[in-house]
Amino acid sequence: MHTRSRRFHTDVVNTRSVSENGSNDSPERNAVILFADIIGASEVSNHKTPAKYYDFVREFQNIFRATFEIIKKEINPDIFHLLQDFKLDTRGDEGILIIYLPYVDPKPYVEGRAVLLGLDFALELKRLWVNSEENIDRIKNYKLLPVDIGVGIHYGNVHRRKEPKRYDKIWNPLGFTPEGYAINLAKRVETESRNGRYTNIFVSEAAYGALQKYPTEKIYHFDEQQTMLPKGISHKIPVFELKHYHLGSDWTLEIKPRVLNDELPGMKQGAKLLSDALKLNPTSIWLSETLIMTQMMLGLNKLIKRAKSLKQIKELKEEYFMKAFLDARETALQLTQNFPNDSIAILILGLVEGEQTDYESEKNRYEQAKLLDKNSPDIEWYEALSMSYQLDNQDSISSDSTFNDLSVDQEEKVKEIFQLFDQAISKHFISAWIPYDYACELLRWRRKKDMKKGWKFLRLAYKLLPDEVKDMATREPYLNGVRNLSEFKRIFAK
Repeated sequence: MHTRSRRFHTDVVNTRSVSENGSNDSPERNAVILFADIIGASEVSNHKTPAKYYDFVREFQNIFRATFEIIKKEINPDIFHLLQDFKLDTRGDEGILIIYLPYVDPKPYVEGRAVLLGLDFALELKRLWVNSEENIDRIKNYKLLPVDIGVGIHYGNVHRRKEPKRYDKIWNPLGFTPEGYAINLAKRVETESRNGRYTNIFVSEAAYGALQKYPTEKIYHFDEQQTMLPKGISHKIPVFELKHYHLGSDWTLEIKPRVLNDELPGMKQGAKLLSDALKLNPTSIWLSETLIMTQMMLGLNKLIKRAKSLKQIKELKEEYFMKAFLDARETALQLTQNFPNDSIAILILGLVEGEQTDYESEKNRYEQAKLLDKNSPDIEWYEALSMSYQLDNQDSISSDSTFNDLSVDQEEKVKEIFQLFDQAISKHFISAWIPYDYACELLRWRRKKDMKKGWKFLRLAYKLLPDEVKDMATREPYLNGVRNLSEFKRIFAK
């Protein structure tokens, strides 16, 4: 199992000060605005009695609120404050969530974190909606595709005012009513999402830009830019549709015990329903990737049961990893067969094979993906990590090993890992974890000629995501041999 975590969405942002913009009670606030709407609700209403349609809409509204509660429960405590100043509302077949950003935040990139929060919400909403009574009935009894949801996300400025009548202890805790162009635009983005080809989750140019500046692992991948001419707006607006999403490279370190215990029965039922829906629409990227993620969770649960704890999983034999993630591999393989020229689909298959400890197949997938996408640094990064994990799993390697302890073959593997990291670093990217992982690889072997370069990249990673990198470095097994050195202490003394 992978041993290093990096997908922390806790880094957040606003460089403006209170003196420049006022207090957190100021009426002008930046916000992430999300609209969600049932696609084809009018058609559904034509085939239901008013009472049945009322139940259908009420179920959507309940699921919209339940999604917020799930996101709120699972969110990292460091960014919990982002869900303290918000507004959530549902009207008919539409839901809206507004997350107000703080004027002053102790962490960088709050815009990107808040947009990611919106994407997390959108994907969880769609997953829960597939499991609604309406969609279960359509999929199981009538072999019909599920009714889908369109989502639009925008980042912009709103004017808000307090209205006591609007106060709601649960869904509008501060009693604000927001207005402004940003809300109108977010609604137009949601309208455009109904024309999507992949997830029907669209983000505006501003939201997309905030995401790209956020230096964390990119687990959300978008289709090429589109333009729309919204009703009531005189100029074209760039939008981006979410195309792919996958688990982070060290996803097992983020799993909450609740996910593998309380939710296990629901996950099994959800996997079966997703599988049935995928048979009805076998080229659906969203259904495929949601099923893969569910199957990965179920596979991890099998490993934990056999190993008795998450920490002991690494001691299991390779055959158990192969079996645990076999369903996910088959689904990912089908995805690549449907989209043989899609580099991210191939990358996802490689990630699954890596969890199976089939490192040679994983490496081959990344080589395939590189032929299709020569600009992404992530592919070389994942390939370097795969080779590093493979080397680390060898019996002759421990956290105390130095470069002098390596065999000739192992030395060549380390040099190849360095080359892959160099290639990833040389490409245009905004990421803290690529230089962090390269630093770990350079420093762990404690070869004198590599140390200066290792410290350089560790400083770079720390500059981009100070709290997250410091937290990771203090417990990073690869850094056990250098943690007591003065240079390590100097980097994190600030």
